[in-house]
Amino acid sequence: MNDRFAYLLKRYLDKLATGEELEELRSLIRTNEFEDIVKSDIADYLMADFKDPETGREHQADVLYDRILNEVREPFVKVETGWKRRWMWAAAAVLTGIGVMIWNSGKWKKEIATNVQVVATDSLLTFSNKDFIHLPDGSTVLLNEGSGLSYHASYGTSLREVSLSGEAFFDIKKDPEHAFIVHTGNVITKVLGTAFNIDARQKKIVVTVTRGLVEVGDKNKTYGRIKPDEQITVNTANNQFKLAEVNALSELKWKNESLIFDEITVEESAKMIEERYNVKVNFENNDIKKCRISAWFLNGEDLDHVLEMVSGTRQASYVVKGDQVNIIGGFGCE
Repeated sequence: MNDRFAYLLKRYLDKLATGEELEELRSLIRTNEFEDIVKSDIADYLMADFKDPETGREHQADVLYDRILNEVREPFVKVETGWKRRWMWAAAAVLTGIGVMIWNSGKWKKEIATNVQVVATDSLLTFSNKDFIHLPDGSTVLLNEGSGLSYHASYGTSLREVSLSGEAFFDIKKDPEHAFIVHTGNVITKVLGTAFNIDARQKKIVVTVTRGLVEVGDKNKTYGRIKPDEQITVNTANNQFKLAEVNALSELKWKNESLIFDEITVEESAKMIEERYNVKVNFENNDIKKCRISAWFLNGEDLDHVLEMVSGTRQASYVVKGDQVNIIGGFGCE
């Protein structure tokens, strides 16, 4: 077995892998040409790690292979320092053994049924610090440093409600049947589908709108309805508020520091890299340009860090010469 692969796999299973290590591990399994070799290595690792010669290791290797591969393709993939994978299904179940490796893969649910113990029907999911979160309805939340977001596992079934402390940017899918509600203390922000920022720090709540219409108030009254490039500030001590016209783009500089590839093509990610780092990205192999990618960089990562991830998803390499970036080789997608 390749020693590096074994090391990365163990770090992954022990939940100790850094963002860079996780990307390196994924790069080893993304190309189906190596599927048999990778599965064989995983089976060997499981055999050596558990010291158990019983049959079924090949099946477990298949399961683990699918888990890692599926995580790569899902929009929850992260590559920033402090990477962690959120298992949304875990809100209603505690998974044990091999079950946790494959709960998101529908074809394996029957095999792991005995490993699932239901412990709650509406658990509370929480997120903290800088994070990019996909809500169950397809809406997204970009969470700022030192902030927190929580919502119940039943989110989207009848209500779309979250609670926020700190600051976050919301991009909400439109749903005329279910309003989206953000609770920040006694202040309630309500929308149907829009994009807006809430800053609930420093004893005041500031709501800034970039798209759509947002209603802000409390349980007794509405303070105001604000449109793009408008802002409402609420004093949490006395519930006094004021409306103002602003340049939303300038107001949300913290958001613009993040680089987010949210289920877009490699070609689209290259355009974003060009704009962010003032370079020109060229592809030797045009077949990789239409492959899709999901990853986000929330801590001001440099160009090399981003290029390593983007090229690594297709097992390509890159060379930077002045303001020219050349992506070399790589495998196209199916």
